[in-house]
Amino acid sequence: MKDAQMMRLMLSLVALPVFLAVGCASNRHETEMENLWKRGYGFNNPNVERIKGGQRPLNIDGTVSDRDGRLP
Repeated sequence: MKDAQMMRLMLSLVALPVFLAVGCASNRHETEMENLWKRGYGFNNPNVERIKGGQRPLNIDGTVSDRDGRLP
């Protein structure tokens, strides 16, 4: 009984850092989508004209981005 409990504890201690290091896939996807949006991709995206005019692009939520529309 003690061996099984110890094994579960060890597995959970190993799995937790791995899970935290990998993170959530949806966050990475959202970041990729935001980068594409800031570069002018997407239907009815106002950033195409903003980038051409020398203005900073808008974030998806409508706030002004702290980056220009170029690739990092």
